[in-house]
Amino acid sequence: MPYYIVFLLMALIAIGFLLITRIHWGYILLILSVPITCIKFSIYSPDVNLFNVFFPFHIIVCMTLIGFFLNRVMNKLKYRPQYNALGIIVFFFAFWALISISWAPDHKFSLFRYCQLLLCVLAYFLMVKLLTTERDLKRAINAWIFMGILASVALLFSLLLKDMYVFTKEIGKDLFYVFLHVGYVNPMRGSGFSNPKLTTNFINFATLFAIGSLVIVQEPKQKLKLASIIGFMIFSHLFAQARGALGGLLVAIAFLLIALRPLRKHLIRNISVLGFSLLIMFLIFLSFQVIVRSYHGAQLKGVGTRLVSVEQGTGSMEDRFDIWDKTFGIFRDRNAYVFGIGAGGSAYYCGVLPHVHGFFLSIAYDLGLIGLGIFFIMVVILMSGFFQMLRSGDSYYRTMLCSFYAGLIAFSINGLIEFEYFMPVIWLYLGLGVAIFALFREHEAKKEIIPLKG
Repeated sequence: MPYYIVFLLMALIAIGFLLITRIHWGYILLILSVPITCIKFSIYSPDVNLFNVFFPFHIIVCMTLIGFFLNRVMNKLKYRPQYNALGIIVFFFAFWALISISWAPDHKFSLFRYCQLLLCVLAYFLMVKLLTTERDLKRAINAWIFMGILASVALLFSLLLKDMYVFTKEIGKDLFYVFLHVGYVNPMRGSGFSNPKLTTNFINFATLFAIGSLVIVQEPKQKLKLASIIGFMIFSHLFAQARGALGGLLVAIAFLLIALRPLRKHLIRNISVLGFSLLIMFLIFLSFQVIVRSYHGAQLKGVGTRLVSVEQGTGSMEDRFDIWDKTFGIFRDRNAYVFGIGAGGSAYYCGVLPHVHGFFLSIAYDLGLIGLGIFFIMVVILMSGFFQMLRSGDSYYRTMLCSFYAGLIAFSINGLIEFEYFMPVIWLYLGLGVAIFALFREHEAKKEIIPLKG
């Protein structure tokens, strides 16, 4: 048996044992695995020349789900049944996607894509069910910040790579184990454990949670440590040159400056510190570009100025317009406005590595107005929690909820031109947010209980 198969089996056995004995490690493993897409299992469909890809995250979801049920059977897991309107809508969203496979252009391809969505939805429910205490919540948020730091380090390290290295091992006829060490021929744009856009999206969530934690802690050393972590993650973010993610992050930080009372209290000072810090980071980033460009000369072909170049931005958007125009043409020709093309339908027409470049567009194309309507019901439910949060007093849960909603703002801006609804990190993030809101409601309910005197 090949050594990599032995290593994989040993790792799976160790993780399985950990989840059976310590199920609450499940949400930590989910968080630690979700940004790692440089390791993947690719299933190739030769009849349509398309790849369906599964990541370590999908394997961890399956193992955590098994561990969850085993712990329930053994009564080792405290389970509190909760009525969750958002969970019901998520179920209907997944069910509608399942039905849509029947009119998808290729049933086999759509089934694989639906399996990815189903695993993402299961991850959402696992986060909601496993995060039941403040201790669980703090562990999950600390794990997200920790992985954000690692992703930032990996992003900067990838700048040292001079090429993209791919190690492929065949397993069976159509299944390939692929280790993809993501780097770029141009050393001026980092990537990390994934492509730049996915990496920076995860770093955005980690940065916003770190800002919320900075507001909560009181010790000067802890504040200094968190401030350094935030600065480092934002600085590394620049080297990915993902403008949509960076723009979303800046808008989300502006939201936190207004929404969090301790930050709003010294608004002018905080805006000045943030602006000065961003200016220094950007100057260091530009200096790095000048040094590397002068060293490599003509080999760099302008990609190093992607973050500030209008020309590069136009070319990038032109690619998206081509994809959107092609997919919308099929969408229109099939008169799929109400029911959509079918789960995975838009990705089916995008080429060997399917990516429709638009989270909301991918829902509309695949699941039609019905699927988009179900998703916006989810948004309305989330917004009702947002207004409830604004009316509450300061607390740990309110601060973390503010950070969560700030992350949704950042993702929504970036999601206009990136990603698709099969993206694991957003479903995991939604599960974390719903768990925060459930604990927030419990905390607010306890505050309303007035003890009897006498």
